Amino acid sequence: MDLSLNNFAGTIPTEIGNLRQLARLFLSHNTFSGPIPSTIPSEIGNLQQLTHLGLDGHTFLTGIVHHPFQTDTS
Repeated sequence: MDLSLNNFAGTIPTEIGNLRQLARLFLSHNTFSGPIPSTIPSEIGNLQQLTHLGLDGHTFLTGIVHHPFQTDTS
């Protein structure tokens, strides 16, 4: 799912973790801020199928994503 460059603002919704079969998530170049939801991959995250995550272009996101997958930083 590519939601890049959509002028989204605020926090990344935790409900994104309900998309359990999601393999690619690109949220790059919006104006998200605050913590990265724990539902995004981690040892206890819901998005276990996620192989690509694009979060570049956000200066006010906080947190660490712990999961062995490829991140998109282009």
